[in-house]
Amino acid sequence: MIKNGHPVTLYRESGIAPPEGEDWDSEYDGHRFDELSLEDQVAIRKWFFDNFEPASNYGTKAPSSYGLKHMAECIVSTGYVSNDQMKDALLLWGFKPKNSHECNWTFKIKFRRNAIKRY
Repeated sequence: MIKNGHPVTLYRESGIAPPEGEDWDSEYDGHRFDELSLEDQVAIRKWFFDNFEPASNYGTKAPSSYGLKHMAECIVSTGYVSNDQMKDALLLWGFKPKNSHECNWTFKIKFRRNAIKRY
């Protein structure tokens, strides 16, 4: 789900144990895109817009937020990008998820004609 313009996941969906006193249905405010270094943010944005473009519908060939996260991990200095950071990035760039209550979001995106589809 989305709150204040950022993705929010329930602990049971995140796989992260809730803090003592909270239950599995409590909200886990995941990692934000701006927690990555500026260098990594710029690299991910360039990679994304070099390889993807807006689509008119939610296609079955476009990767989910989870697939995008794994692709982006190949280009960041830390080697790690969270699913919530990818979701947050796409929200910041104006893409809306098909269903923000799902764990892995799909967006109206498609590979560009000359995109590298394997990382």
